[in-house]
Amino acid sequence: MIKKYSSTFEKWGLFLIGLCLSAISFNIFYAPYNIVSGGLSGLSIIYKYLFDIDESLFVLVTSLVFLIVSYIFLGKKLTAKSAVGSILYPIFIKGTSFLPQIINFQDASTLLLVIYGGALSGLSLGLIMNSGFTSGGTHILFQLMHKYLKMSTGTAANIINGLIILLGTKTFGLTNTIYGIIALLISSHVADKVILGVSNKKAFYIITKKPDEIKDYVLNATSHNYTVVDVKGGYTNKKSKMLMCVIPTREYTMLKEIILEIDKEAFFVIIDCYEVAKAR
Repeated sequence: MIKKYSSTFEKWGLFLIGLCLSAISFNIFYAPYNIVSGGLSGLSIIYKYLFDIDESLFVLVTSLVFLIVSYIFLGKKLTAKSAVGSILYPIFIKGTSFLPQIINFQDASTLLLVIYGGALSGLSLGLIMNSGFTSGGTHILFQLMHKYLKMSTGTAANIINGLIILLGTKTFGLTNTIYGIIALLISSHVADKVILGVSNKKAFYIITKKPDEIKDYVLNATSHNYTVVDVKGGYTNKKSKMLMCVIPTREYTMLKEIILEIDKEAFFVIIDCYEVAKAR
């Protein structure tokens, strides 16, 4: 029971820290320089410029409308994950809106600001995703498009954010749009690293005519274990054995060269491995 409470406390901590960092990134690096990188926060910058509507108020009202739509079309369970973030995020934006008066980067390179903003935004997004909650907003649109248009949430995000960035182009010009795209790319990359972690292992999937020699090398020379999997060719229907092993990244080049040295016709796939766990 204590572990459950600890886990819940940790998730809420990640969520709140993520929301706070996202709001800080928005107020320090995006809003003062009209950098639109997607999402409701990006849209709020446009509405602030065109209609002088407070960014936090715009995000709050729009998020509440999206929550109602979510409850109707997505149900209570999915809506609950977005409800708290939809309310707290605009509060965090308002609560950190004083920061540009204290931290001023007017003389700094815009590109450098975009890089820092994208990195901080990606860190915040990764923490929020790891918490199991969402900040609401356009994420609800992604879920709706996934459910009713049968597209992945990643594709939906690209479409929605792309449209918002295009709207930013019409409002602020092409240069700011390029900065917004750079910020979005950096944010996505950093978020992936936060969610998945940094890969320090490689997984090898090897199909070879000399499995015994490769098994001996993996087991004896590298001191790593391996798994033998029965496979069948999709075209020939020919059955064979596939070796699977996970090794540290620093040994990746050596194992690849040894495999080709043992069997020049070997077929293998190498992928990043973020976690190795045993079922209990």
